[in-house]
Amino acid sequence: MSRIVRQDGPALATLLTYGMTSVFFGIVGLNRAPSWIRSAGLDARGLVLINGLTVANTFLVYVILLHVSAFTYVLVFFGTLPVCVAVLRSYFRKARSLRFMYGALLAGIVIASFLSSQMSLSYSLIGIILSIVSAIAGAAYLDASKDFQIKTNLRTADILALRFIGTIMFASMLLALQQERITVTLDSWLTYALISIVGSIVPLYLLQKSNEWIGPDRTARLMPLIPLLCMLLSFLGTAVSPSLVDVAVVTVATTAMLMAFKPSKGYEGKKSQ
Repeated sequence: MSRIVRQDGPALATLLTYGMTSVFFGIVGLNRAPSWIRSAGLDARGLVLINGLTVANTFLVYVILLHVSAFTYVLVFFGTLPVCVAVLRSYFRKARSLRFMYGALLAGIVIASFLSSQMSLSYSLIGIILSIVSAIAGAAYLDASKDFQIKTNLRTADILALRFIGTIMFASMLLALQQERITVTLDSWLTYALISIVGSIVPLYLLQKSNEWIGPDRTARLMPLIPLLCMLLSFLGTAVSPSLVDVAVVTVATTAMLMAFKPSKGYEGKKSQ
């Protein structure tokens, strides 16, 4: 992904990746299109909110990756996402009050990310702060999309067909302002198709479905597993493997985060009719 982004630029990469994703989910729900378009109109504010958060997070990631590595971003984003969800839901009185342990774990994840970062202190600090901002936006999206789905009664595929409209428009505007001739080779098309399937369609569908069924709080609790899985997969997929120190830091941070968020009573996901 990073190679093709450097080659084609973030605007074109975003347009093609999320354009394909949106088209896929649009085709899946094509026979329901009139219905989900009308339903989306019932909560125009929610539609604008989930699109705005998606645009902000999508392009913020490119800025973050100028300052820290992809792994450090993944560690901070997914490691702090449960804390950010807890903070937002506590603020809006949707969950129990915050515990001191949440702040301690947030500090632990930040320390772990500094240890994993290979950049200078100033670059690492900027990247980590922006990654936490990105996690806050991600937490807000989980909450906003859950409320949007409840109000509109839309299916998961329908939400994802609508989610990237703003991102596609913003990326198209950036490309128009560049006034450069765009050339995409067949190999690039195939690469973007693969990235869309593996990095967007499948994981985002599963994430959105989880958010629908078990709610933002419980979905967020599973997210700290992702840095650990990325670390383990990197042993197989890259020429340079992470150090044992990195593995230990991520394992301890992930385990601590998962242990801190015990299931709460009740069921916050999709209620039976």
